[in-house]
Amino acid sequence: MSQRAAVKRASIVVRYDGQSYRRDLAKCRRMLLQREIEGDFDDTAEFAALAGLNPSTVHRWLNGAGPGAKATTVRILAGLRLDFNDVHARVDPTSAEDGPVTIP
Repeated sequence: MSQRAAVKRASIVVRYDGQSYRRDLAKCRRMLLQREIEGDFDDTAEFAALAGLNPSTVHRWLNGAGPGAKATTVRILAGLRLDFNDVHARVDPTSAEDGPVTIP
């Protein structure tokens, strides 16, 4: 029986206030690991609890399963000690490979 390694997206295109952005998911995951190494929390479940989120919500957000609500994005970025512009770059929505995802 063979096991397939999960392929993680490096980025996702999201739409926020009428503008498309590419979210650097790889950087977000690296910062989660960095903050864990620094002792801010022990694991993703503790990070989620500190951010007031469900662990599955954090996992979905970090894996690009959807854009996440604005409040979720704010909480995750604050917990990672990142600003919006640290991991979001504006893109032309007509050239976005993944297609824009609207943030509710």
